[in-house]
Amino acid sequence: MVRVDYQASGKFRVSGKLAAQIATSKPMPGTLPGFNDFYQKLNSRYAPSVTGVYSLSTTTILETSWGMNYDNQLNPLVNNDVTNRCNYGLCDFPLLFPKAGVVPTDTWDYGIIKKTGSPFFVNGEVLLPPDFAWGSRIANQPPNLEYRNNIDFVRTHDVAGSVTKLMGRHTAKAGIQWDHMLKVQIYGASGSIPFQGIVNFGNDSNNPLDTGFGYANAALGIFSSFSQQAKFIEGHWIYDSIEGYIQDNWKLSDRLTLDYGVRITNQGPNYDTKQQPSNFFPNKWQASQAPLLYLPGCSAATLPCPVANRIAVDPRTGTSLGTSTSGLVGTIVPNTGALLNGIIQAGNGIAKTNYTFPGIAFGPRFGFAYDVTGAQKFVIRGAGGLFFDRPSGQYQFAQAGNPPTGQVSTVQYSTLQSIAAGGLSTVTPPLLSVFNYDSKLPSNWMWNAGVQMALPWSSSLDVSYVGTHGYNILAYGASGLMTVESAVDLNAPDLGAAYLQRNQDPTLAASTIPGATAVKTDLLRPYRGIGIIYSSWPRFWTQYDSIQTSYNRRFARGWQAGLNWTWSLRSIGNTNSPLHFIHNADGSISDDPHQPALDKLLSNTGNRPHVIKANFVWQFPKVGGASAGMKSLGAVVNDWQLSGVFTGGSGVPYDARYSYQSNGSNVNLTGSPNYLARIVVNGDPGSGCSSNQYKQFNTAAYSGPAYNSVGGESGANLLRGCSLHIMDLAVSRSLALGGGRSLQVRVDVFNAFNALIYNAVQVTEQLNSPATPTTVTNNQYLADGTLNPARLQPQTAGFGAATGAQPLRTAQLQLRFQF
Repeated sequence: MVRVDYQASGKFRVSGKLAAQIATSKPMPGTLPGFNDFYQKLNSRYAPSVTGVYSLSTTTILETSWGMNYDNQLNPLVNNDVTNRCNYGLCDFPLLFPKAGVVPTDTWDYGIIKKTGSPFFVNGEVLLPPDFAWGSRIANQPPNLEYRNNIDFVRTHDVAGSVTKLMGRHTAKAGIQWDHMLKVQIYGASGSIPFQGIVNFGNDSNNPLDTGFGYANAALGIFSSFSQQAKFIEGHWIYDSIEGYIQDNWKLSDRLTLDYGVRITNQGPNYDTKQQPSNFFPNKWQASQAPLLYLPGCSAATLPCPVANRIAVDPRTGTSLGTSTSGLVGTIVPNTGALLNGIIQAGNGIAKTNYTFPGIAFGPRFGFAYDVTGAQKFVIRGAGGLFFDRPSGQYQFAQAGNPPTGQVSTVQYSTLQSIAAGGLSTVTPPLLSVFNYDSKLPSNWMWNAGVQMALPWSSSLDVSYVGTHGYNILAYGASGLMTVESAVDLNAPDLGAAYLQRNQDPTLAASTIPGATAVKTDLLRPYRGIGIIYSSWPRFWTQYDSIQTSYNRRFARGWQAGLNWTWSLRSIGNTNSPLHFIHNADGSISDDPHQPALDKLLSNTGNRPHVIKANFVWQFPKVGGASAGMKSLGAVVNDWQLSGVFTGGSGVPYDARYSYQSNGSNVNLTGSPNYLARIVVNGDPGSGCSSNQYKQFNTAAYSGPAYNSVGGESGANLLRGCSLHIMDLAVSRSLALGGGRSLQVRVDVFNAFNALIYNAVQVTEQLNSPATPTTVTNNQYLADGTLNPARLQPQTAGFGAATGAQPLRTAQLQLRFQF
């Protein structure tokens, strides 16, 4: 860190700062040393900034600043000789796209790989082997030698300028700020197919060539699926935000102050300057232009069709594609339809940014403070305003892999030998990741009102009401960030689609189980010829209200204390509610009629009513006296300090789930592979926490869902985990040794009162099938009411039993010598 301040004159001063982290580049051992070791290159970051302040007069001040952050966000590259497949006999490994590993010379990655000296990079081509999957029968599977998907860098520029004017009781301010970001990153979002390919050698009962064991399949070249991205794709992502503001602080009287203003926002989309992404437009999709997909067929006059006789059939002629072609069912028939049906590339008739935000948005702000007594001992405060959020770049980066830039091919149930011989390879209906084209800005109204008061004994109390209402926001996953997995699928088969007669597989025998004979998912999708369409769509809302209390006592007369208590009144919204669509014949989509009821039923987003944090420090009273005895006693008991932190609050909300062993997948229960049914609640399940570790809730209150579900069997977050009540204590003493030296003795006791708090539960009710929705196969108790002896360990716990707990009491002794 380096900082320079320069007072150029009485009116002008400037300061500059450079913050930098300069790290060495060296090899690092992998999970299997000598096989997947890593090498980090250019792992440094720099953040320079400059600020200038100029006083035009005693009442007018100009301020400008510039800052930059340059960050190489590099995941290390695997760097052993074995990373080059040619070094151990796999140089001619058959690939669907043999040159997919060629890295364009004008890319950031090209330069980085060359600087790293990676053995897998030869003549501009990445020669890593594919990723391998080995199936369920192989434990401790070897690691894959992957090309990391964030060998990237980020560079940001932030420029701001403002003018402040003092006008009597007014302090007015106006300013403008420009934020610019550039991020270089390859296509490789979660769930995407890499350019080096993925080969699944795992056991698969639907594969007619399967040996039943992954390693045996690999030895024979047999795979259940082989997928590969056609080429190496690197995006150059930028955004620009320009915001201006006008505000005024008006000291209306000695007791009342008002703050008011408005922020004017132009939030530019985050987009790829190479214009590689594309978007999907339902109103541009035409059924007459959709590619045809291979249909299921059978080479034997037997029903159901034996696995070995399943084939793919050309829908135009009914002609068989031959033996071992069942893996092509649901893939695109070459030279049929328009592969870009409804898909438009950025800048080609749509905005170069691939989606749009409103040009201008206004965010008003208001606040006040009122000193009731005039002595600053009882103050009322309040504020509110509208704020706009910028979505994370993770919502956009996967768009670079959309057609026509990206293309994924998949072969199922075949052999490497057939690929090497130029065997069948086809294009899978493409997976798309899009951002809703005409989007609104994710927005939040926030407000608060409260009182601050001085109390006796050097203490103060702050009590406030705090609320927020978010709208036009993005849904989120378990991590708190919306990923492609938690996005909306615009091409999800409608509820009940798998029940329709036209969607049944003719090679399967008729079944009384709904959806059991439905065709593959890609044949059910309403936009034929396209796979999943993950849409990041700002259309959700949330509401949060709470009372927040803070008590603080300054250190005086030997003790200090503090308490923070948040009482959440409600936390609701529709982010837990899946979006169900109805696809119309003209390609347009509309919400399912069940949607409002689902939104209401699932509106509880997981509120924790109480969260408490308290602390104290107590300095033991000193023992004094002139006698030798009192001096000796003082030497032992003086200068000790006791401190503690209490963590308390309501437990975390959760839900019970179900799992059917057979005939109970999504396609059976709702008629759509995408839409979930929910567990059925038949009675009072209890609170969700119990002193009985084997029964945290009433398991008898639950049963599995039935067929023809719309996902409305039960609400969200109906159970609540055990409340927190943990006290951590510490006692310490510092002994002066003279000459600026001291010795500190400290004993920490965590969870001092040894509170037993369960924090994990087996929440999945395992059932045989929807025909017996109350027959539980993972009961914690036997029929006679005794514990199941096979389920006494956390890893084998039955439905409703605790599987984890907060750590029990632990203690540590610390000796610290300071000099």
